[in-house]
Amino acid sequence: MSNAMGDFGVDPAQGPPLSVPLGFFFIAPLAMMSAGLLILSHSTTIFAWRNLPWTMALVHIGTLGFLGAVMLGAMYQMLAVVASPVPFVRIAHLVQALLCVGTVSLATAFLFDQSQFSLAWICLAATFVLFFLPVVIALARTKTRTATVYGIMLAVVGLASVVIMGAIMSRARAGAAFTGYWLS
Repeated sequence: MSNAMGDFGVDPAQGPPLSVPLGFFFIAPLAMMSAGLLILSHSTTIFAWRNLPWTMALVHIGTLGFLGAVMLGAMYQMLAVVASPVPFVRIAHLVQALLCVGTVSLATAFLFDQSQFSLAWICLAATFVLFFLPVVIALARTKTRTATVYGIMLAVVGLASVVIMGAIMSRARAGAAFTGYWLS
């Protein structure tokens, strides 16, 4: 016999307002259209070498603008339903705006104006801090410890590690000290 939460304790009513995931899902096709325009405008050289400005911009538009937007939107929706509602969910609209500004400024920095790296790393760092804090609170509050919840926890840790590496490299491009090795 099923109850209102279904057989697995999943409660769709716990989900965030539809505007939260849809806002992120709206960003993704815009990023792909931008990536497509970049490929069209530099079709003969964009894939020639990984460190070309166009290639770097394309990769970051794809990873942050498309994949990042889809992952963040899905995480807000899925976490609320499978684990625990994300607190301060309205902050997601600020996260969306910062993700857009950060991604555009990062692509602009690669393509035209390296001074934009400062704005990019600040916006993107703020994006992920404002994303991770409520998500970690939601994960800490969850009473269910299923394989799905553990998988989400692992995904959050993996995303956080990639974000930290990206922030370090973006700060270095903005002029901060960097003792690492740039692959060329």
